[in-house]
Amino acid sequence: MRLQLLSYAIILFIIVTSCHKELENKNGYGYTAPPPPPRTSNLPPIIIDSLSGRTFQFDSLTWNTAYDDAMERDFTLVTTPPRPDLFSIYRQFEVSLKLETSTDWFYVQRNYIYSPHDFYYWYYSNLTTLRILPNNETPDLVGKKVTVRVKFP
Repeated sequence: MRLQLLSYAIILFIIVTSCHKELENKNGYGYTAPPPPPRTSNLPPIIIDSLSGRTFQFDSLTWNTAYDDAMERDFTLVTTPPRPDLFSIYRQFEVSLKLETSTDWFYVQRNYIYSPHDFYYWYYSNLTTLRILPNNETPDLVGKKVTVRVKFP
């Protein structure tokens, strides 16, 4: 009987001890803290631009004129088709064009201020088109074809 009682005591001791060890963590405490909440940030998420290294070409665009009410004069320009997937103020790209009578590609600078180049481009964030203008007003371009190339670095 004593042997049986001793066996029960040993078994009970093992059960209590093993259950107690399962609740303990590495620090020896019986409590495990929940994981911290994810950090929130005011910064926009990092997006890898899938257009990097790609080039888009717009063939057979036509030079037109547009009247500017504020400046009270006509401007010669060429406009690409709407492409909201390409043109954004948050995206860098290089623009060049080739006149129908030329085999050379001309670099198009983003802004006309202090532009040593023959052409410049601009766009608004709410517009999905790219507009290219010559630095010097050249009405003889109107009606002629041009190819525009947009390259994403």
